[in-house]
Amino acid sequence: MSNIFVLDWNHLLSRPGQFAIALCVALAGCSYSAPRWQHQIESGIPLPGSGLAAIAVKSESLRWPEGRIAQFPDGGSAKVVERRTSIYIVDTEKRTQRLIATILPAPKIRSGFGVRILGWSTDGSECYVELFGHSGGTSDTPVVRQVYRVGATDPIGPIAIASLPDTMLSAKNGEFDSRRRLHIWATDVSVQTWTPEGAPTTLLFTLDPVSGQLKQR
Repeated sequence: MSNIFVLDWNHLLSRPGQFAIALCVALAGCSYSAPRWQHQIESGIPLPGSGLAAIAVKSESLRWPEGRIAQFPDGGSAKVVERRTSIYIVDTEKRTQRLIATILPAPKIRSGFGVRILGWSTDGSECYVELFGHSGGTSDTPVVRQVYRVGATDPIGPIAIASLPDTMLSAKNGEFDSRRRLHIWATDVSVQTWTPEGAPTTLLFTLDPVSGQLKQR
């Protein structure tokens, strides 16, 4: 049979020494870790008919619950210290990458923070990015969305927009063309190329787990 420990606060308040000890025990059970950054590649989309792609990296600095009280009842929830999205343009032929924007989610995005690249302008000068998440601490709360246009060739943006252009280009199944397809994973970016001999996949860029920067492989 398990024992249930219940604090009698009225009794403890009459005994200052015992109260101090009980308070220290309670605080030790509801502590949080020092902030720790975690990074992952969230989304990527090629510019059709080219070797360029837009890549979104999500970064969050979190404090994780430590102790039984902080982790009760389901392991506890991390406290958000800082969040951001980094948008890169990569050239899969020249194997170069360029940071074009850093976007901070609005405070009203409280949980389930994510980001995706939606598409490109017809001339490839801009890409369109959506940040999203829930307005409350659980997934049953309304979804909040922020949409931006970001300059891919000129330093434009990020600029918030109310709607997407009807002419937006969005690559089907991550395809540059009929021969090449972009592959996005949490830690790397690769391209698959169809040849008469087969369809090998080449790893091009990796995500630095410490800095959160996208780097050439």
